[in-house]
Amino acid sequence: MSLSRPWCGRRYLDEHQINKLKPATVVRYRQVALRFTTWALEHHVLPSSVDEWDDALVEYKNLYRDGLGRRVSHSDFASLLAAVEFFFPRYKHKLGWAHAVMSAWDVTHETKHTVPMCRGPANLWAVHLCSAGHARLGFGLLLQQRCGLRPSEMLQLTPDAVILPEEQGLSAHTGYAEICLGLRAGTKAKRPQTVVVRAEQEPQLLSLLRIVKQTTPAGKRLVPYSIDNMRKWLKLVDGILLNAPSGYTPHSPRSGFASEGRARGIPFQELKEQGRWLSDSSLRVYIDIQQAAAIAAGLRAAGLAPAQAWAGDNLGAFFTVQALAAAYL
Repeated sequence: MSLSRPWCGRRYLDEHQINKLKPATVVRYRQVALRFTTWALEHHVLPSSVDEWDDALVEYKNLYRDGLGRRVSHSDFASLLAAVEFFFPRYKHKLGWAHAVMSAWDVTHETKHTVPMCRGPANLWAVHLCSAGHARLGFGLLLQQRCGLRPSEMLQLTPDAVILPEEQGLSAHTGYAEICLGLRAGTKAKRPQTVVVRAEQEPQLLSLLRIVKQTTPAGKRLVPYSIDNMRKWLKLVDGILLNAPSGYTPHSPRSGFASEGRARGIPFQELKEQGRWLSDSSLRVYIDIQQAAAIAAGLRAAGLAPAQAWAGDNLGAFFTVQALAAAYL
């Protein structure tokens, strides 16, 4: 290549640049970028310099309306900024106006915090899911709440990700199971992350994990549901138990894990390590001890405290081999 003049060949994303992010993140970036470019073409906005891109992004934020008249959301605009700087690395830290608008929006934007689902509600919701023929989803809810898993992590687990105590030469009664969550993209750890289920702390959960692994065909998911199906079934159980929305979402068990752990006195940094949070601020978003206590009081007022206790004591009666194996029969 001649150095006498700049090379102006066609540019593609470098494979190492793409591999830094999770595939879902790249898909998200492409979605918001496509929405912006469609708007730009329709309005004959064709930015070519970093300053023109900066102006165009702010104009898009203020002028865009979808088919229902909705404006660009806070999360979409944040994703779009990240997408532009991902696809055009030389623009990073140069979109001054767009970032100033984003910073101001952060101040006024009210973050919708996840409603925490602690151990008692998780047991009760899981039992109802099992009785409705969705034992695998109920099991996933329990696993998520006990281990602080992200919904995407729980829903992607396969049998080969679970190593039972006896497979490690450990006692089935005093050992522990390892659950491999894979390599987290974009982190400095550069090694697979794992969570541990200890027999002495969670004997029922470990027993269920053993059954689920043994009854899942190789390569299939332990919990064969989508996150949308999970959200739908949580709302349906709300109607059965409360006749009202609880606000529980697929992230609620993880929030319950954090809130419950902090209430029990687990040190902040230890909890951060257990739940694999990347920063202190991201963990703080999940901790809501006050709301967890308010939910517990509300469930007691609704007469559901005995049902929660009963569900926790009788998980084995519901999550039988037959119920858990039914998903793949």
